[in-house]
This record gives sequence, C-alpha cells and structure tokens, in this order.
Amino acid sequence: MKNQIFRISKEEKEELKNKLLKEKYFVSEIESEVLKDNTSFLTKFSKEFCFPYVVTNFNALNDYMMDLDWLNNELGYVLIINNFNKISCTSYNDTIAIAESNFSGMIRWLYYWEEEITRVTGYWNEEKQIFENGMSPRKFDIYLVD
Repeated sequence: MKNQIFRISKEEKEELKNKLLKEKYFVSEIESEVLKDNTSFLTKFSKEFCFPYVVTNFNALNDYMMDLDWLNNELGYVLIINNFNKISCTSYNDTIAIAESNFSGMIRWLYYWEEEITRVTGYWNEEKQIFENGMSPRKFDIYLVD
C-alpha cells in the first residue's frame, strides 16, 4: 500500500467517494475556501475528523491526525479537498503558514499511516531485529479536486 496525494476532477470525485464509502473507509470532504486562515483550517479539521477537542495549533492537529482511534476504522482514511485550485488566504503570512505547516503535515500523515504506525505502536524485537505487534498500516490518501 502506498498512501498518496491525487489530483482529480469533480466527476471522478463522486464515483470515487461512493466507492470508498461503500468499502467502509472514513471519508472527509472539505471545501478549500475554508482553509483561508489558520483558525478556519484547524476548526474545520477538528469537526471533520471528530476530534475530542477543538485544536488551536498545528502540533495538536498533527497529534490527533496520527491517532484517530475514536473513528474506529481499520481500513483507513481519505481526505477530499474540493476546489483546491481556489485556496486563498487573507494574508501573505497566513499563506506561508498554511503552506509550511498544513501541507507538510499532511504529507507526514501519509507516511505515518503507511509505515511509521507499526513502529510507533509496536516494540523492537532485538533477537529478530524487527518491530512487532504494532498496529497495521492503513490507507490515508488525499484527493485534490479542481
């Protein structure tokens, strides 16, 4: 399994979303317009991923996005960002913060759910020289819809 970021059309999105929901993946769909500032971004993710608490900083966001136990989904997670080409920020500083914090964090989530989760949740077997008994990797794909 390779977690990835894809760019798709609106037409492809509907078919894909229906397929993923039918297969029982957790699917979150957000509009890019709400990502115009850090507060909107953090609040939207808190709601969409049903965080136990609203997050107010990117460290907390990353902690929650690399947990997600409360969603009780063994298959994985999909984030759909609609109208990605229309992301606009209220200020240059917000644009830089979103680019540096938010999107680099998203790439980290892909890797975490693909591979790192087995090491973080398991233990090192010195004799076998491998991590054991960790949680299984899960799908975490991001779809950017034009």
